[in-house]
Amino acid sequence: MKKYYHNSLMVKSIFLLIFILPHYAFAQLKLHKISNEVYAIVGPLDQRSAKNLGNNATFGFVVTKKGVVLMDSGGSYKGAKAIHDLIKTITKLPIKYVINLGGQDHRWFGNDYFKKQGATIVASKAAVEDQKSRKVSQFNMMSRLIGDKTMKGTHTVYADKVFDKKMDLEFGGISFKIQNSAHAHTPGDSYV
Repeated sequence: MKKYYHNSLMVKSIFLLIFILPHYAFAQLKLHKISNEVYAIVGPLDQRSAKNLGNNATFGFVVTKKGVVLMDSGGSYKGAKAIHDLIKTITKLPIKYVINLGGQDHRWFGNDYFKKQGATIVASKAAVEDQKSRKVSQFNMMSRLIGDKTMKGTHTVYADKVFDKKMDLEFGGISFKIQNSAHAHTPGDSYV
C-alpha cells in the first residue's frame, strides 16, 4: 500500500511539473488574436500582485517578417519574461523593438529583460522624463504590491530611441506610426 501511495504521489507531482507549472508563468495573461500579425495580451483587472507579476495592463505585439514589435514591457523583470513566454507560443522570432506607451510602471519596468534579449526600446521624450521623475516612487510602490522577491532582477532601463511628438518605424515590411499627441493618463502616453 505504501509503495502504491508513493508512486501515485510521484505521478501527481510529475503531472504538476509538466502540465501546470509551464502555464503558471503567464496564467494571468490572456492572448487575443486581432489579425494574422497583431495580438493583444490582456492582464487581469485587479491590482498589481505577486500572482500577476505586476502585469495588470493590456499589452500588444505585431509579428513581422524580421521579428516582433512589442507594445509595453511589463511590470517587472519576471512579468516581462511571462509576456515573452506567451509570445513564444505564437512565434519563435525575436522581439526586436519594445515601444513604451507611457510612464506607468507596467509599461516599462520590463525594459531590462527585453534589452538583454537584444531589443531596441522606443518611447516618447515625455514618457522617459515621466519614468525618470517617478522611478523611485514607482519602484517602491511596485515592491510593496508584488513583493521584493517578485521584483528581484528588475532594473530601470530607459529608451534607446526617443521621439518628441511622433515617430515612423519601418520594420519587417510593416509601417508603425507612433504618436504622442497630448497628456492622457500620463504625460508621455502614446499610441501606435
